[in-house]
Amino acid sequence: MTEIIYGGIGVIALICGGLWRLHRNQLATENRLSKLESSDALLNQKFETMQSNHDQIAERVYRMEQTLHGIEKKVVAMDAKFDQVIDLLKQK
Repeated sequence: MTEIIYGGIGVIALICGGLWRLHRNQLATENRLSKLESSDALLNQKFETMQSNHDQIAERVYRMEQTLHGIEKKVVAMDAKFDQVIDLLKQK
């Protein structure tokens, strides 16, 4: 009779141990999943920051190109005026 009781207690202990292990594995999995989700969120934030920086740099480059184009037009106009002045001086 005691063997049946001890056997029953052993089976119950084995089942409880298995359930405890499953519970701990589930907690560990949830912890890893939480870390992966936060890592994913951080990577998404970094990507958005990089995209924003890229857009800002592209806008600055565009404005700089426009400024340089305007300067080039002014230099060409000044060069033409200097040529006219030189021609007038040569005529006199």
